Amino acid sequence: MSGTKARLIAAMLVVVALAIAGCSPQLPSPGTTSTSTSSQVATPQTSVEPTTPVTIVASGPITTPVTGSAERTALLDAARSVLHITSEFYVYQLFVQGDTALGDLEPVSKSANGRIFVAWERRNGAWTAIAASKFGAPSANAADTARALPTFSTELIDKIDWTLKKVAPSNTTTKLSATKLKDNLAASAKQWAKQIMTGTGSPYTVPIVKVAVDAKGVWWGVAVVQPTGGFERIQFWAKYSGGKWSGKAQDPEPPAPSTYFPASVISKLGL
Repeated sequence: MSGTKARLIAAMLVVVALAIAGCSPQLPSPGTTSTSTSSQVATPQTSVEPTTPVTIVASGPITTPVTGSAERTALLDAARSVLHITSEFYVYQLFVQGDTALGDLEPVSKSANGRIFVAWERRNGAWTAIAASKFGAPSANAADTARALPTFSTELIDKIDWTLKKVAPSNTTTKLSATKLKDNLAASAKQWAKQIMTGTGSPYTVPIVKVAVDAKGVWWGVAVVQPTGGFERIQFWAKYSGGKWSGKAQDPEPPAPSTYFPASVISKLGL
């Protein structure tokens, strides 16, 4: 091999060696610390983003609890609690959706101050009145209700007629006092007893007569008529409607009161 050729091969080997060295990661010599970042492995970092509370809007069918139902009774009792009253209510509007409810009520008691807009939530299985304001007040409107009660659906809020005129329910009257209604029921019960005991000519007394009004303002009553001459007492269950009492005579062992009366008046009538 000539000297020139040998020198050329040696030069090529040097170039290859340098190329390899430049492309390969360099390990630190013993006792030294590498400053190269090319061989560092990043440690994964777990970041926690701040969470925003999620508002769950009520959904599902919108219903009106029937008179005497446990749900309606619970709603009205919750309203009495927040209003600090014991009065029964005229119920103009009452709507339930899921665990939310809205209502337009008027206490029967003359000492109460007109109609009231009430909002309820069911918490831990029990209805709680969370807001109440005078119906027709500036804050009693759809827009303010939606802002104040974000869990209440637009559909539920829109069920309320915010301009509904005050019209007393047709099946009740506020002009008759409880005393006058009791007198009317006693007189009616005597007439009913005479129809049952035709031809006996027996005079009648009414030792027991009780009346009570339900959540919708409907009056209910119980009257016990005592004929003379050793005849058994006759118990009448009655409802006031259309300006008069309609009664039903009961057997000596009558059925459960819940078959005739709303639940809200049964205890008031002593049944």
